[in-house]
Amino acid sequence: MEIHKNELRGQCTSFAELNMLQRAHILETYGVDPHPCKDFTGSIAFLGFTATGFVVFQGNKRIHLLKWADVSKLKFEGKTFYVIGIQKESSLKKLVLTFHTSTPAACKHLWKCGVENQAFYKCAKSSQIKTVSSSNIFFKGSRFRYSGRVAKEVIEASSKIKREQPEVRRAQFGQSRSYNSLSHKNLIMNMEPLVPALPSTNEYEETAADNVKLSISPAGLSTRGSQLNLEQFLPMRG
Repeated sequence: MEIHKNELRGQCTSFAELNMLQRAHILETYGVDPHPCKDFTGSIAFLGFTATGFVVFQGNKRIHLLKWADVSKLKFEGKTFYVIGIQKESSLKKLVLTFHTSTPAACKHLWKCGVENQAFYKCAKSSQIKTVSSSNIFFKGSRFRYSGRVAKEVIEASSKIKREQPEVRRAQFGQSRSYNSLSHKNLIMNMEPLVPALPSTNEYEETAADNVKLSISPAGLSTRGSQLNLEQFLPMRG
């Protein structure tokens, strides 16, 4: 995040992405899937397999890097994982690194990941890869056979593919098109005038006429509201 804020600020999007990837791929932890375990002293360590080789981390510090060309064998027995290689700095002295996992299943998984990555990055052709087995004959399923292409074959096949320059469309920050087309200004301009829901003049006149109090003195006819008193006009029964 500090690199992104301080060194990539002000660059266009494409250059910032390219520079970020160039900085990331040279980091020691780039592409590492850490496997937790303990070394021979009981200290916590993290093992990983990269394109360069076998790596060991303690915290954020890399303490071992053994290139694939220098790794002669990977094996496991129970919870113990062994990395056997050659230490070129000490006149081709044999090097054995020992690590302990939490369970035998975790150790077997670590061993499979190791032999698979070693075959993928070290061998020139997939036809050269042989079935690998651990030294422990008591563990069932401790044989591993690699399937698929190796790194060199993938790179060669990829270089022969003719690809067109990809068109990258990046989202712009800010207002969207739908927001601009329905902006506040356009809404006001396109809005129809409001018609007040009030009664008309005729309705006012009819309402007023209904509420008028009428009185006729000679005949004694009186009207309150819209009701008439007609009792005086009914014939008297004999």
